[in-house]
Amino acid sequence: FTPIITTEQMILLMQMRGMNISAYIIPATDAHLSEYIAPRDARLAFMTGFTGSAGTAVVTLNKAALWTDSRYWVQAERQMDCNWELEKDGRSAHILLTCYDNTAPIDSSLSTCHMHFNLHHFHCHGDSVQVRDAVAVIQFLMWLEKTVPEGNQTELTAAEYVDKCRSKQKDSRGPSFGTISASGPNAALAHYSPSKETNRRLTVDEMYLVDSGGQYLDGTTDITRTVHWGKPTEMQKEAFTRVLMGNIEISRTIFPSGTRGVNMEMLGRRALWEVGLNYGHGTGHGVGNYFGVHEWPVGFQSNNIPFRAGMFTSIEPGYYKENDFGIRIEDVAVVVPVQTKYGNNYLTFDTVSLVPYDRKLIDTSLLSSEQLHFLNKYYETIRSMVGPELDNQGLREEKDWMLRNTEPFAEIGSSASVSSSSLTLIALAVALLHNIV
Repeated sequence: FTPIITTEQMILLMQMRGMNISAYIIPATDAHLSEYIAPRDARLAFMTGFTGSAGTAVVTLNKAALWTDSRYWVQAERQMDCNWELEKDGRSAHILLTCYDNTAPIDSSLSTCHMHFNLHHFHCHGDSVQVRDAVAVIQFLMWLEKTVPEGNQTELTAAEYVDKCRSKQKDSRGPSFGTISASGPNAALAHYSPSKETNRRLTVDEMYLVDSGGQYLDGTTDITRTVHWGKPTEMQKEAFTRVLMGNIEISRTIFPSGTRGVNMEMLGRRALWEVGLNYGHGTGHGVGNYFGVHEWPVGFQSNNIPFRAGMFTSIEPGYYKENDFGIRIEDVAVVVPVQTKYGNNYLTFDTVSLVPYDRKLIDTSLLSSEQLHFLNKYYETIRSMVGPELDNQGLREEKDWMLRNTEPFAEIGSSASVSSSSLTLIALAVALLHNIV
């Protein structure tokens, strides 16, 4: 990222001194509070140089500051010039306090907030749309596996290709958001977006993160996969596995109806916390139905509403090592009723994203037997649901790829484990007999 010089914008804005304005607040949204805005409405980027999708800037008579969350701290520091200060406490109260401390008392009209939200959280995303989307992502991942070693693919060509794969699926109406296609150190920026200036060539020596989604007439998708085409380091494998453990722990948890997401969010972080790792973004968000891909008020943050059956949410823990690599594993899940031994009115999550994880990055020795069992059941679901659709579309090579990548992992006490132990005993017996003879 290259800093944008904003001196001219600041000089023009300082004309507010003669207009009896004490503070100028610049949001990242447009007049309709849209998440994705037209270029003409990108006021925050124009004034600050910062192009992240979340942030608020305030210019007072003696200070210019930008607030954003930890996903964008590195990006903001790189994109903003010396006219701006980066504030890392994004609470509304702190923003207003800064306005008050650096100005005369603010006119009440500046502090009037209009909250817009929708409650389209009871959706019926048919399994069909998730299956078709999985076909597209599987095509994409297989294509990357074949072409990246040739040295001709970049973050931009990859982003274009995943959109192309989705466009061939029934009822596709385009991407649900701009694809995050990030290799190596770029993936350490949680919401990085490739451009001609930052575009990085994909290689077998770096991890690659792709966060993408599609809009279909029968639903909206959002999925993130992280892969490595060469030999990952032990630290990369451990970090990936611990992120996966967090995803699984939330996905398999059983909880009373009406539980708030914030009360189970730490399940996504616990495996990382155990070794001193963490991530700085939310653990999930609501997902609309041919609507907003990031749909408030469902999710795992303190301002989200309690979970009820029928709600759709993403589950997306991650880990980001600055200037090195980034990991995120994101699936969409629906909240469903579950039978328990004693209680009624309990819920769990049913994962509807249907794309396997990179086996090369999974250290099964870190997984509990329950986590391994969950992962194998998930892979059974992918085989049973996506396999027939790959057949219907005549994608034999893609089906073979899917079957290879959903082979069950050996579970403790499984026939595979017993077989391995038996082979070891046989080898020892043969060695002993050889020594006796």
